[in-house]
Amino acid sequence: MTPGTLIKQNRYFFFSYIILLIFGLFILLTYSKVDGFILMNPIHHRPLDYFFIALTYLGDGIFIIALAVLLFFLKKRPLSLMIVLSYALSGIFVQIIKYFYNSA
Repeated sequence: MTPGTLIKQNRYFFFSYIILLIFGLFILLTYSKVDGFILMNPIHHRPLDYFFIALTYLGDGIFIIALAVLLFFLKKRPLSLMIVLSYALSGIFVQIIKYFYNSA
């Protein structure tokens, strides 16, 4: 599949992505971190808070390790290994970036 075919078949996704990307870049470039938070904070609903709190835990280490162990015992060992390695490498990469870049 060529990139042109991929984009053509998923044009609604890519169009929505570009619009949200432009909007996000506009907010990042025109507002400080605090002002952007104050601007965006009122735009939410209480049920979505609970949903996204639960969704946040899906990236937690316990969930990832449990998923990898489950896949390991379901005879999906290569996938299990890829999950553990990607989680470990991304964690190491993030810690290196945090060490060199202070966002405060």
